[in-house]
Amino acid sequence: MENKLFISFIALLLISELHQRMLRGGLYKTYTMHEMLLKVRKLRVARLNGKRIVQPISKEQHEIFKALGFEDPVG
Repeated sequence: MENKLFISFIALLLISELHQRMLRGGLYKTYTMHEMLLKVRKLRVARLNGKRIVQPISKEQHEIFKALGFEDPVG
C-alpha cells in the first residue's frame, strides 16, 4: 500500500508540473491536457544499429515542446 501511495504522489507531482507549464506556455487556449498528451504521444523512436532515431516531429509537436520549455527531441 505504501508503494502505491508513493507512486501516486510522484504522478501527482508530475501532473502538477505539466499543468503549470501548460499554463505558462498558454497551451490551454488550444488543448486540454488530454489532447496535448495525445499529440505528443504520436512521437515515434526507432533503433537502428544500436542508435536511437527520432522520426521528424510535426509542427504541433514542435509548438507544444517549445511552450512547455523543452527542446525538440533528437536522436
